[in-house]
Amino acid sequence: MRVGLCNRSTEAHSRKTSQPKNFTAEGSSRSNTSSKAAYAQGQARVSAQLINAETGAHLWAENFEGTADNVFALQDAITRSLAGAIAPKLLLAELERAKRDPDENPRVYLGRGWASLFKWTRVGNAEAVRLLRKAMALDPEFVLAPAAAALCYNFAKSFGCLEGLPGGSAEGARLARQALVLGKDDVIALCAGGFGIAYLDEDLDGAFDAIDRAVAINSATASPWAMRAFLHVFRGEQHSALRDFQQAAELSPRDPRLFAWQTAAAYAHFFEGRYERASALANKTIREQPGYLPALRLAAASAALDDRLDQARKLMERLREIDPLKRCADLATQFPLMRKQDFEKLAQGLERAGLPA
Repeated sequence: MRVGLCNRSTEAHSRKTSQPKNFTAEGSSRSNTSSKAAYAQGQARVSAQLINAETGAHLWAENFEGTADNVFALQDAITRSLAGAIAPKLLLAELERAKRDPDENPRVYLGRGWASLFKWTRVGNAEAVRLLRKAMALDPEFVLAPAAAALCYNFAKSFGCLEGLPGGSAEGARLARQALVLGKDDVIALCAGGFGIAYLDEDLDGAFDAIDRAVAINSATASPWAMRAFLHVFRGEQHSALRDFQQAAELSPRDPRLFAWQTAAAYAHFFEGRYERASALANKTIREQPGYLPALRLAAASAALDDRLDQARKLMERLREIDPLKRCADLATQFPLMRKQDFEKLAQGLERAGLPA
């Protein structure tokens, strides 16, 4: 999507406020963008909005201010904000549309697979894999199907139900690499495939290569920044993890995956010793997704190392009911952490919370 601002002389508006001007924007057939600008004493204010073309509903609106002689900076700011606002809304709209479309179309199975995955349940995740395999059977070259399936395997490992999917980690890593082969220039494939080979196969170098490429292709998309935040956590680069998470959150503050992305920031704070902040973010995720194991583990460990042992033990009781992780020694099966001290800190917190060594 490109937002276009008309090029007007600054001098013509330097002494008085101009009347709002309409500017052009390119959008999809189902949504329209429009903007208006006003100038006063060398300053410019642009008001932009996104409207559903079918219903007339306002989906997004925001004001931007800057100097009148640098409309390109305003254009970039509008584009970044609009991309973050529109991406999750269009995704959810496509999921609803997929429910109404005829079968035997790989894109229909893809849409239904995404819809099942975004239920964030074990049953929904297993159903998503089944639907995505149908998409791959109909079109073996359809890059988004193995990319989405790889995300399902990532989800299964995070939620402790990987044993319920055929092939386990090895199959998830295979799907991730298939997505990378088919989608060398596709941001979704690069993100899903890159994170998949990191989380399921501990190939951090390959993962960084893929996700750095996704950022280079479209830096206004939130997913590459979020996925790269996790990679930095795995590698022990917590400052970079927080920076990339913040970029993702600013680009797409209402993204339905934000609950998972903010877990990367929570772990980064934890490994830096900021247990209260880590606990706050982990508990925020738990309120949105009560069964999200990475957040539950971190909330328990953070509370324990922050000397809130009663809270830590209550979280551990809840965790032990659903977590396949039975001992601290098994942490390596869940987290591809590269630094020994990060493993030790997480194990220390979980052990204090009540997980056997």
